[in-house]
Amino acid sequence: MTREARRGADPGPIRCGRRDGQSANDQRASNRSLGVMVWTAPYGISCARMRLSKSHTREPSVSQIIRIGLDTSKYIFQLHGVDASESVVLRTRLTRKAMMEFFGKLPPTVVVMEACGAAHNLARELGKLGHTVKLIAPQLVKPYVQRNKNDGRDAEALCEASSRPRMRYVPVKTAEQQGLR
Repeated sequence: MTREARRGADPGPIRCGRRDGQSANDQRASNRSLGVMVWTAPYGISCARMRLSKSHTREPSVSQIIRIGLDTSKYIFQLHGVDASESVVLRTRLTRKAMMEFFGKLPPTVVVMEACGAAHNLARELGKLGHTVKLIAPQLVKPYVQRNKNDGRDAEALCEASSRPRMRYVPVKTAEQQGLR
């Protein structure tokens, strides 16, 4: 027994698909009259594409950054910057030369680093550029590293630790205090 015989009436032929010379609007209208649901793409779109607006730039606006966590190493420096609402606006890796150029262009901001021998020298260099440099002892930063330790997460932990109101900082040593001549 066929479906039509079970229903008691013959609904007639169901036509889906475009006939020669039929526009997309005509096809939609004929499909609606037949009670057939067909998905079609919106007008002028043949496939999905992601586009960036012209106002979107790859680098964040430097006026937004209020604090930068800087993880130091021999050649590559990892930067993590946040704005006033504590949302991330900067995550980047820079070489020593590129980092000094970046901080030279940046308006004065707070830069946070782990205290070590090299950090005192770098703090003096960044201080000459007008930035406020704060050094934190590594054992005070460790609780803020979320998962597996790497340079990016260290920089993020420095930013997070420095946002705490009771954080203790290490004073930046002069060249004479470090024993450098």
